[in-house]
Formats: sequence, C-alpha cells, structure tokens
Amino acid sequence: MKYSLAFGDSNSSNPRYSALSGNEEEADKEVQDIEIENSRNVWKRRRSLWALFIAVVLVVGGATVLLPNSQKFRNLSTQSEWHLNDTLYDDFPRLHQLVGTFAHEAATFLSWHRGFIQIYETTLREKCGYQGHLTYWDWSLDYENPASTVVFNSYDGFGGDGDLQAPKSVGKGRCVTDGPFAGLQAKYFDDVVNNPEDKILQHCLSRGFKDGKNGFSGHKFRPEAMERLWRQKTYDKFFLYLELGPHNGIPQGIQGDFMTFTAPYDPLFFLHHTQIDRLWWLWQQAEPSSRLNAYSGRKNGTRSGFNETATLDDLLPYHGLGSDVIVCEVMNTRSKLLCYQY
Repeated sequence: MKYSLAFGDSNSSNPRYSALSGNEEEADKEVQDIEIENSRNVWKRRRSLWALFIAVVLVVGGATVLLPNSQKFRNLSTQSEWHLNDTLYDDFPRLHQLVGTFAHEAATFLSWHRGFIQIYETTLREKCGYQGHLTYWDWSLDYENPASTVVFNSYDGFGGDGDLQAPKSVGKGRCVTDGPFAGLQAKYFDDVVNNPEDKILQHCLSRGFKDGKNGFSGHKFRPEAMERLWRQKTYDKFFLYLELGPHNGIPQGIQGDFMTFTAPYDPLFFLHHTQIDRLWWLWQQAEPSSRLNAYSGRKNGTRSGFNETATLDDLLPYHGLGSDVIVCEVMNTRSKLLCYQY
C-alpha cells in the first residue's frame, strides 16, 4: 500500500494525505511500527499513516494502543462529551444523526461536513494524542472493482465485507470479522424505515457489499461520472451532483452502518468524507477567484430550509461537540480556523 503527501508544501499549512498513490518509503519515515493490544488479539501493524490513524480510532472506541516507546494514547472509552454511558466514539455518529437532513441535499452538505471532519481531526489530536492527519480514499481510482481496493485489506487496511456466513445485522449488512475493527460494537443505528423512533440498537460494525442488488458498483464514480462532476459551473449544481452521484455510490455499495445518518460508526466514513472535501477543494482551486466564496442553493435540508436561500452568513451547528461556525469560516481551507490543503 502506498502513501504520499497530498500536497507537497507541508511547511505552508497542515497537509492531508492520499492513501492510494505515491512513495511509501517517504511516508514510512514518519510513522513507526504500532502494536495494538485489545481483548481480542495482539498484532503488529506495518508502518503506515493508516496504521497510526487506525490505532487512534481504536483507542476512541475503547482499545488500548501501545507505541514502541511504551507511550499510550489516552483511552477515551468512557469520556463522551454528551452522555455518561456513551464513549467519545459514539458522539460522532450521534451528532451526524442529530443533524441529519440539515446537512444533506442542500448547500450545507459540503460546508457542514467540512467542519465535521475538522472537529474529528482536532478531537483525535487534542484528546487522543494523535499526531497524524486525516487521510482520504480516492475511490475514483477503484471504480472498476471497488470491493478489491487495499482499503478493505484485512492486514493493511480497514477490514472487508461483512461475514457472509453470519446472520444479517443492520443496513442489509453483516458483522465485520476481519481487520482491525473486527468485533467493534456500535451503540446506535438510525433505522428510519423499520424502527424510526428508537435509535439505540447495539450491534457489531456491519458491511454488506455482496448483499446489494448489484454488489458494490463503481458506476457512480466511473471516469465519465467524474468528468461530468468537473463540468458543473455553479456551487449548487456541483454539490448536488457530487452528493447524489459519486458520494452516494459508497454507502450504497458498502451498506451496513454506512446506510444511515449514524454512518460515522464505520471509520471509512472519514476517509470517504475527506475525499468529498478534497473534491470540493479541487473544484474551488480550479477557479479560486470565483469559487472560494461560491455558495448557493437551499439553505439546509430541513423542511423550512428548503424554502430559503443559502448565504455565507448561515450558521453550521455542532451541538457542543465543536463550536458552531458561520459558513464563510469554512469556505477557504487555508483560513485560520482550518489551515490545511490537499
């Protein structure tokens, strides 16, 4: 598996990383072998940016992670920001579910999620001792057979499909039984179809590639689809095509936990949305003079927001998990608030 800086000038701002291209040897110099110990197994991770990211995500979920120098990432399994009986790991799917329609099929889709993944990265750094960066999965390179990508490798990646021999779990998925997140327990599932009132549904991390009607298809992010994305000239057309097209291809293919608003239970959610953020960044950088502040469309995805027009002064709520921000504060990734580039 190969890694590279997504943007070469790491001195000018905080770079984010590509997980699918580049020089692995250079990346290996930055990260040491990590040993992860939990109740299920002890195993050594190869040196990679993913290994560091996976390690700290496991910590947030309650595992104990040991570095070679015997330092420990802080264990946050009982330190939810909201609920005494939840973990910090539970907070992110809960927030995404709480916001729900507000941040989907509206102008807020890109702006709210940009703030959301920034809060996630900041939390990993400030509360978990994480010293890496968010990574993205450029799934457009895997459109021919997305299920075979190294992202789903059980040794180097994030584990694969749900176990076909296991019973059905949630979201047309089954328990993930390989890779670092095998057996990971999730507390909530936003089952809006079968159980719309009760969001508490303890279950295993679940995926269901092969349970879909056509399996895991890369049709929505094939080259022709991506070319059409780049042809969108206005923000409202760009975000809507991106969300309903390439973006939706991933949850519809992975299924399981990824199928609902509690999707951040699957750690791949953050690779996916960092890629979405990167695509927005690329679109902005293509014509920065006109696109860095281009923002239009429905104000948000709620019933009332559908009838209002989005502006740069709109509020993006994070309900205490992070500070609420104004849209104009997240439009430029090189702003004081964000300070990163791809």
